[in-house]
Amino acid sequence: MDELLPNPGELIIWKDVNSSFIGTTLELELRRRGITRLVITGFFTNYCVETTVRMAGNMGYDTYLMHDGCATTNQIGIDGVDHDPETIHSLSITSMNGEFCTTLDHNQVLGLLEVDNANLNRIQRNE
Repeated sequence: MDELLPNPGELIIWKDVNSSFIGTTLELELRRRGITRLVITGFFTNYCVETTVRMAGNMGYDTYLMHDGCATTNQIGIDGVDHDPETIHSLSITSMNGEFCTTLDHNQVLGLLEVDNANLNRIQRNE
């Protein structure tokens, strides 16, 4: 989709593992730019997104997860049960919210782009 292509001059970080921080220059680039607030979205909520969110929270970033900007696929449990993507996504979001990040929907995230929300119910215990 053309809307998802990077803008000219926009920083691109390529990764090889689940976390966007491992084996990349992401942390260095964020620190250089003085960026302390992250809004994370992506595919495979329960893998790459969750790993990156957990690390960001542990590293002290003001971390937000746009839950309706993430998705995953079904997963087969060790008992052979096929768990639907919505359940996997929901459980992943539930395990991160309030511990590693604050979850927001896309409207709340778009609002933060315009002005800081001092009344935002920020919940992140892992600081």
